[in-house]
Amino acid sequence: MNPATAVLAAAGLWFAVLCAAFVAAIPFLLCLALAWAAVTGARRANRARKERT
Repeated sequence: MNPATAVLAAAGLWFAVLCAAFVAAIPFLLCLALAWAAVTGARRANRARKERT
């Protein structure tokens, strides 16, 4: 195996690992974003309700 192929194989492996990590993180990030939106939305609604009374 010449050095160029070794470098290419290492880069390919790194790319595969990064892609797998990204795909695994997507649902977690989506859940986090939804939870954050729910919390901030509830807070905003609560503040508006307090101001009305």
